[in-house]
Amino acid sequence: SNAEYMGATKVIPSKMVSFCAAEVQKHNSANDCWLIIHDKVYNVTPWMNAHPGGKDVLLLMGGKDATQIVESYHVLSSLGDKLDSFCIGTLESEKQTTTPSKFYELVKERVDLYFEQNKLDPRASFYTWFNYSYVLLAMVVGYAVPLLSRTSRESWVFAFLCSLLLGIASALLCLLPLQDASDFNITDSPAVWKAVGLCHDFLHGGSYLASLHKRVSMLAKETEPVAANSVLKMVVTYPLMYGFTVMQRRIEDFAVLLKAKMTIGNVLVFFGAKTFFVLYRFVIPSLFMPFWKVVLLFVVSDLVTSYWLNVMERANKIKRATTIEEDDWSIRLLKSTQDFSHDSRVMFFLSGGRSYQIIRGLFPSVSPSYYAQLCPIVQQVCRELGLQYTVRPSLISALLSDVQTTKPSTVPTSAAHEAVEPLHLIIDGRTYDATLFVKHHPGGVVIRSYAGLDATEVFRSFHSERAYRVLQALPSTAGAVERSAVITTVENDFKKLRSRLESEGLFKASFLWYTYKTVSTLLWGVIAVVLIRFEFYFISSLFMALCWQQLGWLAHEYAHHQVFENRLFNGLMGLFLGNVCLGFSVSWWKDRHNQHHAVPNVLGADPDIDNLPMLAWDKSDLDRAPDFVLRTIPYQKYYFLLILPLLRIVWCLQSVFFVLDMHNKNTTVYKKIQRAEIVTLAIHYGWVIVTLAMLPNLKTVLMYAAISQLLSGFGIAIVVFFNHYSTEKHLKSEDLSTDFVRLQLLTTRNMNPGRLVDWLWGGLNYQVEHHLFPTMPRHNLKRASQHVIEFCKEHNIEYLCCDFMSGLKFVFRFLDGVSARVPEVVQERLSKKVL
Repeated sequence: SNAEYMGATKVIPSKMVSFCAAEVQKHNSANDCWLIIHDKVYNVTPWMNAHPGGKDVLLLMGGKDATQIVESYHVLSSLGDKLDSFCIGTLESEKQTTTPSKFYELVKERVDLYFEQNKLDPRASFYTWFNYSYVLLAMVVGYAVPLLSRTSRESWVFAFLCSLLLGIASALLCLLPLQDASDFNITDSPAVWKAVGLCHDFLHGGSYLASLHKRVSMLAKETEPVAANSVLKMVVTYPLMYGFTVMQRRIEDFAVLLKAKMTIGNVLVFFGAKTFFVLYRFVIPSLFMPFWKVVLLFVVSDLVTSYWLNVMERANKIKRATTIEEDDWSIRLLKSTQDFSHDSRVMFFLSGGRSYQIIRGLFPSVSPSYYAQLCPIVQQVCRELGLQYTVRPSLISALLSDVQTTKPSTVPTSAAHEAVEPLHLIIDGRTYDATLFVKHHPGGVVIRSYAGLDATEVFRSFHSERAYRVLQALPSTAGAVERSAVITTVENDFKKLRSRLESEGLFKASFLWYTYKTVSTLLWGVIAVVLIRFEFYFISSLFMALCWQQLGWLAHEYAHHQVFENRLFNGLMGLFLGNVCLGFSVSWWKDRHNQHHAVPNVLGADPDIDNLPMLAWDKSDLDRAPDFVLRTIPYQKYYFLLILPLLRIVWCLQSVFFVLDMHNKNTTVYKKIQRAEIVTLAIHYGWVIVTLAMLPNLKTVLMYAAISQLLSGFGIAIVVFFNHYSTEKHLKSEDLSTDFVRLQLLTTRNMNPGRLVDWLWGGLNYQVEHHLFPTMPRHNLKRASQHVIEFCKEHNIEYLCCDFMSGLKFVFRFLDGVSARVPEVVQERLSKKVL
């Protein structure tokens, strides 16, 4: 049988059934792997170990639509009969694509015939290995000459030229070996693909498996038209953004590592390659030249690599391409892709075969050395069917075709019919339909936290008078939810309290105070840099840590719109202090922090108390924790303080991942500000690298980085954990979760005030007042606290405030209480397994 031919057990269902896409997506593991090909569902689990292309490829495609991948990667194979052995049903879909397009059927038939008549192996080419040797030779020269040559160490010009060469060689390492290994077009051996991919991993610092995962994910998605770009964007914005593309992808590899299903061996290789890259690009060169020079030359080569990769990518795209739903993947590729410089062998080498990008897209598993021979075949089919095959005479003309002063009028079909979950909010006794406003909401998805609930107080706490005008423009009807008499009384008195504080001017900021605070906080960082010049490295690292810790509170206040009445000014200062100076994305912070303010300590809603796999705060955390986490949770009270210094590093990484993914979020504000976020974060890491480059050696760099990062992280974390983690956690189902005033009071704890505490904690020792009135300036929180204490006494609500050690004991009590319930959860899981 066909299944026996492939070395697998045949799978024949008793009858064909229909599956939805969500059901297929669940089957994406090595022990249960399904694929979708032309709206048919295949269970390829028995074929995992017998697949000639290797197990990893099938695993990456698991649960996805693999139509394009299967069609384009099997040039000479007729898979119809073989795949039928594993077919278990069909896909529920309004749009059926059960047959390939006439274009691809015809072009594939003629390409298959070309290889058969000429008795050629599509994956075999000595030319490819010669190209690899040229790239490796260029890398060796660009890397070794500056270290071994005295002329290079003394001459900036010579060292700079070597860095340029190393940058181009690194780009070619991505365009040739990595691309070929990801396309499986070098021999038929998966072992060779991995070996070639590993060369890229160790020498470039990227990840072959992460690249493969991204490529499979990309091919499994629909292609959308991309808007053309103005000259201003190409000249000004792109050089700032795209200079950091390579570093961005190295960081994104870690996100893919968390998402993709990698074996232990692959994980070890992943981290081994990253470690080797750091050693050979930073540690070893620092033995031959000053560390700051090593960093500077690395930045130069990385910029060259990033720019060249982006030039190649942009040269292949037709920005004004228009596709329709009826187009299959091959037609869409033909309409949105262009070739260039067909008559230049040099450009073919420097582009890694991308000068024939259409051929590469149609037949990725064919060696690039055959692209020139296949091009006339594809062009002939295009002429016969009346399709356009776009070729630009040069790289420059391909890039210039990207320039367009106005955006195209076409809109992706999916965007026009996008389904939006209904959203209704009750504010001041009226029900507002905010369904269409969700993606335009400046605060992000936090607006959904009060869906169908009374959001009167949370709305007042966060918004200005302008927001009320926007609210009035939304469709609305009279009506409110039933509220208990106790809640209604508390809310009515709270409105009076807020009005009293407004009349006393406590919501107006002192411009002089914030000018002093902003300048003095930045001065800590300036002093830290000056101290480096005088070789006081340890003291400088302490000053930098304090600067970052204080910047956290200051950026927090600008982002809460406490300073200026004009929210644009607050936003710009937030970008400067938060992104440029501190390294925390303002948009990431708003997305997370606004949600926290709306529902503090509500399990499953407040992102700040979702700390798995390190910490658990409730039995519900234990119920969803993996088994290996349950082994460490009993000791969480012992390692709790040890992990707090890591908070800054974690938040910096979360900021980067969030910003890189902002274009995928259904919020127009995020999409508009993404480029500003990327540029400002890039500037932050740029000045940090330059500062570290001023240090004399690697040992000092590591010491400085560790102290400044970890100490500032601890300074921020201890405040955050004291204020909220020392109080009770609540379920969404509890009435308290929708009682804004009582929820803020009972989930927030103040610390006893004092001059040092007020400064070190950035005013957040008055956390109760800040949560009740988030737009109130820091310097007025103390005065407001007296009114809040009286309010709590009137309504018999506990006002939580204590000294530092007492608050810390509460935190440890919660940690210990949850740890004590681990045996109970383990026993429940064992009982379920027995049943």
